Amino acid sequence: MKEYSNSKTTQDTKNPPTIDELILACPRRGTGAGSRSASRYAAILRLFANQATDGKGILGSELYSHRELYGRSPRNRISELRRRGHLIEGKPQGGSDWFYWRIRDAQGRPSANRLIDSHGWYERQTGKPRTQMDSSGLPLFAGAKP
Repeated sequence: MKEYSNSKTTQDTKNPPTIDELILACPRRGTGAGSRSASRYAAILRLFANQATDGKGILGSELYSHRELYGRSPRNRISELRRRGHLIEGKPQGGSDWFYWRIRDAQGRPSANRLIDSHGWYERQTGKPRTQMDSSGLPLFAGAKP
């Protein structure tokens, strides 16, 4: 059976490392996205451009299934596109997927076939036309003039 010593450390306490040595020993990490990200941004933006023609957004599973095009972490590219000014909606889709839809590009231009607008959201949700209410008989609006 091996015996273990009860010493606190094996480091030489008479010659501790300097702060400069500790800084040099820290691993170097890049800031921001890697060099291959430009092509991945372009590929994701092409998908968003195509959404105008097919009326659908982008599913996270679609991005993750093509790692050679969008990388291992495409949700980071989506997040970085948002930081660059693209207005991108994200919401859960089913149990484990995610749905992305670009509302506006970085220049503020709306998508050609937006899913989100102020009209028609009720029809999309229910499949029925919105009913019109006559507010003239309601007590809150009695006597109000348009």
